[in-house]
Amino acid sequence: MLLIPEYRMLDRLIGMLVVSAPMLLLTLLIPGGFGGGDIKLMAASGFFLGMRLILCAMILAIIAGSVYGIIMLKNRKRDRKDQFAFGPFLAIGLSIAAFWGNEIVSWYLKIQH
Repeated sequence: MLLIPEYRMLDRLIGMLVVSAPMLLLTLLIPGGFGGGDIKLMAASGFFLGMRLILCAMILAIIAGSVYGIIMLKNRKRDRKDQFAFGPFLAIGLSIAAFWGNEIVSWYLKIQH
């Protein structure tokens, strides 16, 4: 089976919506915020990964995109108002979460106690 078997259907449905729904809302409020492909990618990936790992993937993508943006601003290659594709950073976050997401989430929850 292609899906990770230990995740229940409810966790998959929540995972499908927990990131993609806010992305869609932001895109409706701020045109050009996210592309339709980004939203669909996160919905499909959320169904596959479940709620915990899709949240982990999104946080990792935001960190990767922020690092890229800061470097581009520091090197004066981009202006603050410039847009850049977020899909590659989503792919980085999804890849890391798919392979090491459970370990990352466990580590994070452990340091919170």
